[in-house]
Amino acid sequence: LIPTLLIQPFLENAINHGLLHKNGDKQLLISFNEKKEVGSCIIIDNGVGRERANEISERQKYKHESFSLTAIEERLIILSEQNDEIFDYKIEDLYTENGIASGTKVIVTFPIKYQY
Repeated sequence: LIPTLLIQPFLENAINHGLLHKNGDKQLLISFNEKKEVGSCIIIDNGVGRERANEISERQKYKHESFSLTAIEERLIILSEQNDEIFDYKIEDLYTENGIASGTKVIVTFPIKYQY
């Protein structure tokens, strides 16, 4: 099982901040893996990248800390403490060979459980 709404905020960010502002072909790849009782969800988008998304937000005077990332960080801490196991995420900015932003990759890791 995966705790409720653990992945959703990352998908929402990929769509609203990365893909929404991109012209042309938009891709959102989602995969789940399991290795030694640790699950992971890998989310890759080919959006405008976090730096460009921040520039757009600033230009639109839409300045605030992302609620979803703040909320998910707090939630992961609570889940880690409650289950005495590690829930975590990592964000990686993706670039072309020419150094142009080509999207974002998020890896969410969580222990495999049968009941939460």
